[in-house]
Amino acid sequence: MLVLVLQNEVAAMTGGQKVPDLRKVVEAIVPDVSFFDMDNEVKKAVFWLRTF
Repeated sequence: MLVLVLQNEVAAMTGGQKVPDLRKVVEAIVPDVSFFDMDNEVKKAVFWLRTF
């Protein structure tokens, strides 16, 4: 099973408060978890494309 969770760290429905990081909860439930920082991945791709 593949599950994607997008985390923007803002609870828009409740006035924009910070939301808790649920990574440890997910890791406790699921034995094989990978996290990707998409902002960082995009920056690396842009850098790579500019140097190509």
